[in-house]
Amino acid sequence: MDSNDLRILERRGWSDAKRKAFRESFFEFLSTVYINSKDFGGHICLGDHLYSGQIKAIDEIIEGLGQGIHDFYALKSRQLGFTTLFRSFDVFYLGVHGGLQGALVMDTDSNKKTARREIEFMIEALPSSVKFPRIKSNNRDGLTLENDSTILFMAAGVKQTKSSGTLGRSVGLSLLHASEICSWDNDEGVEALRQSLSDVNPDRLYLWESTARGYNKWNEIWEEAKADVNHSRCMFYGWWCKDIQKIDRVDPDFERYGAQAPTDREIQKIKLVKERHGVEITPEQLAWVRKKMDPTAKSDNDDLPIEYEGNTIRLQEQAWLEEDAWQITGAEFFPSETLKEITDKYASTKYKGYWFAPGVEFVDMKVYPAVSSQQVQLKVWNEPEPDGVYVVAADPAYGANEKND
Repeated sequence: MDSNDLRILERRGWSDAKRKAFRESFFEFLSTVYINSKDFGGHICLGDHLYSGQIKAIDEIIEGLGQGIHDFYALKSRQLGFTTLFRSFDVFYLGVHGGLQGALVMDTDSNKKTARREIEFMIEALPSSVKFPRIKSNNRDGLTLENDSTILFMAAGVKQTKSSGTLGRSVGLSLLHASEICSWDNDEGVEALRQSLSDVNPDRLYLWESTARGYNKWNEIWEEAKADVNHSRCMFYGWWCKDIQKIDRVDPDFERYGAQAPTDREIQKIKLVKERHGVEITPEQLAWVRKKMDPTAKSDNDDLPIEYEGNTIRLQEQAWLEEDAWQITGAEFFPSETLKEITDKYASTKYKGYWFAPGVEFVDMKVYPAVSSQQVQLKVWNEPEPDGVYVVAADPAYGANEKND
């Protein structure tokens, strides 16, 4: 098979028969997977406690594979159980595709170790009656299954270091699960990781998933993927994906948070969720998110808002819509909605990067074009006009108080 044959093969999607068999087998596999659950406590069967949003996510990935798409990007609200579900998907995917080289990349070394323990436990706890490849070898970098599929465990890091650019180097991957990218501070490492990915393996799968946490590298990755509709699929999952996130009418809290009719803003949110995602928000769910947004709200409040000044962090953590997830936080003088509107309109990712070279004296400082994203200290979207007059504003460390860095 020559390179042209490989290109033709990689553009073909999974057949209907393969997608159907894979889906049935995966959900059957989940009926044998046990985890420790925050919501239900103890040792529970993952397959018996799936939320509608989790099932939808798996279906979207399998559908995409049928369309020849191999890159998936999941933007999500907090605590939806997706990370654990995707890890079980990693395990199953490696188990049914022998010889794959995979990697799970977390933000920190601590979370990497936690993820590794969870995956090892999943495999080791499978009943002996389940015909699934077991762990053949296990070393500090990763583990190998009996079908010769391997998964490496990596930490991207939450701050730039000299070793940041080594992420993904010297490896070739056909399966990638990148998690909590919002916390990564490793632009060079992200690019190195991307260069390690196969673009011809017909069974390759690359899954990027994270909450938002403002305009960061994850936002750039997300926007690039949205523009590449022929090769990528972007999937948003709001707080409403988790079925148990509601307040029942018999609960005393429902009178406080759910009795009032939806506000104009809530009506608009409910309408957009229905139009984009086909989900009808119930009064019980509305009561839940109201409590999350403002636990101090009173039932006789004339305007029980789901958003209020200074609440952008809660909104991005429990987003209704994709645009809610990308919030600009920390601004005291400008409404977050205004800042977001301006950022979306003007602050594209196409900028010129520069770095500063300090001299002996302040006036000796020079500014040079950056040669890598890791080197960028100044971003310029538009060059200054020759006759323009500009104001440069700065927020010095500890300017407001001794603890405000």
